[in-house]
Amino acid sequence: MEITLKDGTRCRLGERETVEALQYSPTCGLPVLVNELVALQEREHSPVNPFKVMVSTGSQDALTKAFDMLLDPGESLLVENPTYSGALAFLEPAGVNCKSCTYCVWRVSSMISSS
Repeated sequence: MEITLKDGTRCRLGERETVEALQYSPTCGLPVLVNELVALQEREHSPVNPFKVMVSTGSQDALTKAFDMLLDPGESLLVENPTYSGALAFLEPAGVNCKSCTYCVWRVSSMISSS
């Protein structure tokens, strides 16, 4: 498989790489991709603290992992109304108290920054 990027750069994946890329990968992502992203972060940002990189298999997987990492049962989370039902599909069974908010994100942000 060969892909041409907008800048004209061509990326070629052999059969083995194509098969590997189209499969579900280990939970932290394909090691070759994770290593490349770590190197990119180190080159571009020179982080002073240790860090880890995780690549998810999709948006629901990423949301689930982030919620699991940041929230404990019984904690509350402010969510827009309406909100993404996929988020609720994880939050409600996990015991997170979802508090509905009808304000837009920019409105809440401006309220926080002005206080």
